[in-house]
Amino acid sequence: MMYITFVCTGNICRSPMAELYSRSQMPASHFSFDSCGTRAISNKSIHPFSAEYLTELNVTSNNFRSRLLNRKIISATDLIVVMESVHLTQMSRMYPSAVSKAVTLGALSEVALNCPIKNMDELLSGLKKIRSNGPDIPDPVSFERAQYFDVIESLRKRLDLTLQLLDRLSIER
Repeated sequence: MMYITFVCTGNICRSPMAELYSRSQMPASHFSFDSCGTRAISNKSIHPFSAEYLTELNVTSNNFRSRLLNRKIISATDLIVVMESVHLTQMSRMYPSAVSKAVTLGALSEVALNCPIKNMDELLSGLKKIRSNGPDIPDPVSFERAQYFDVIESLRKRLDLTLQLLDRLSIER
């Protein structure tokens, strides 16, 4: 079982969407998905636009509650996928050891497009080389609905590439 945690700033827009969507797409026997925020206020509901987007994909978000990144989450996870390179910087200040298992979603999806990675161990050991080599997923929290959905759709496309890579690598592990 591989434990993957998605991280954004407030844990109400991007990372919960990534967590809940990933859970709906991947086998629970191989992967466990979670999310948190570097500056989250705990116990907040998911942003209404993220909830609406997920509902359109037949993914429920009713029980979601935000959480702040902490040592317990970090120690329990195998891979931390952040939305922006600034989250890597924030983590390096708060929890320096977390950075060794962290990568941006943009970088991970770029690897998925080019597929030079042969197995999960190679991916995890090579995170330092690819850590932030890809586009950031901007924070849409203050965007109008159309712009917000554009960001979330871009996130979903990058997530689909990443999930395909993780699925392939889990079979080869």
